Amino acid sequence: MSVFSNVIKPQGLEPLQFPTKFRSHSEMTPDQIAKPNALPASANRRSDTGAIPGSLRNRGCNFLIRDPTDPLWVDDAFLTGVDGHLAIAAYARTLKRRRGRTTGRMPPTLMSLNEEVPLLSRRTMLLTPLALAALRGVSSAQGRMTLAMHQNTSSGAGYRGSLEGWARAGIRHVELNAGLVDDFLTTDSLAAARRVLTDNGLTPVSGSVGVGRLWEPNPDHNTALDTLRARCEMFAELGLERVYASTGTNGEFTEDDYDRGIENMRMAGDVAREFDLIMMIEFIRNSTFISTLTTTLRMTRAAGNVSPMLDFYHFLSGLSGLEDLDLIRPGEIAHVHFQDVPDIPRELLTGRTRAIPGDGIAPVSWVLQTLADKGYTGALSVELFLYQQVDPYELAVEIREKAEPVMRDAGVL
Repeated sequence: MSVFSNVIKPQGLEPLQFPTKFRSHSEMTPDQIAKPNALPASANRRSDTGAIPGSLRNRGCNFLIRDPTDPLWVDDAFLTGVDGHLAIAAYARTLKRRRGRTTGRMPPTLMSLNEEVPLLSRRTMLLTPLALAALRGVSSAQGRMTLAMHQNTSSGAGYRGSLEGWARAGIRHVELNAGLVDDFLTTDSLAAARRVLTDNGLTPVSGSVGVGRLWEPNPDHNTALDTLRARCEMFAELGLERVYASTGTNGEFTEDDYDRGIENMRMAGDVAREFDLIMMIEFIRNSTFISTLTTTLRMTRAAGNVSPMLDFYHFLSGLSGLEDLDLIRPGEIAHVHFQDVPDIPRELLTGRTRAIPGDGIAPVSWVLQTLADKGYTGALSVELFLYQQVDPYELAVEIREKAEPVMRDAGVL
């Protein structure tokens, strides 16, 4: 029996029609944005599960809105991504204005919906934007995160060069690349590699094992496990507590292959446990086996000893939807890669076209707040590929200048 055979499918979904006059928020008046009656009647229908019909998602949109006759209709309203561009990302529970700007999950281009929430009951009163803004403050205080740098970002400088440059820029948390460690070990020792970390006051938060063919069914899986074992031994010596492998593959698979994939996960998790390490999996946006958050969560839960991680870029530019974040259980996400999505046609997005957080158009602040709600308090590791030959110190300074205000605005720094 497949792991997917018992998945409950939403009932009663109707295709939603997205009218041409609402193609982007720049073509909507404030009243059309703020008032429920501005939306077509078909857009007010939803299933009890809050699922988003594929007919709309396939046109580049993520949409979820409650019946406007419900006093709490705006509590779950958001509309994102039209033709690859952010249109609206709004949550009425954080619409309190501060210093002339809307805060929390609502972009500053939108008007407050405070007047649209009827205070008809004690329950409604408790769920007003002001009350929820206060709750958000408590959540954010408990969901502090730390900025980190992934060695893929400055791979051109090598193991020592990247770490020393970042340290001079004030970075204190780093993510290691197994390939760069291997290169360093050709002329030096593992003890020396660890001293580069300790002498520069750096804490390694995760390591990329760089092992392919680890998750999907394939004849080379045992070889992949042997390579993973060697990587885990190396990273354990460097003081790491968690490692990850990504899901990149272009093979063809059937539904039955996912049961085998779960067994492969268990074996990988067992290898990591031999060295007291947490094994993590990173889904890749264009993988033909595991490319979404939903598939990752289903399989890791079935495996039981591998933790999911979230890469902002693969999540926001791939097949996943923003509503999928609601599926995350408290404390379930073990690690995060932190990037933005550039303002270019989605067809031109590749694995390399990642933007520094704050330079793109993705609702990164909203995602950070949601992760905080889910109990994530770990590192936000900036992994980029366009700047690998840039001086590590200068790049880290720029990333701090752009990413830390985003984190601060989301209340996680």
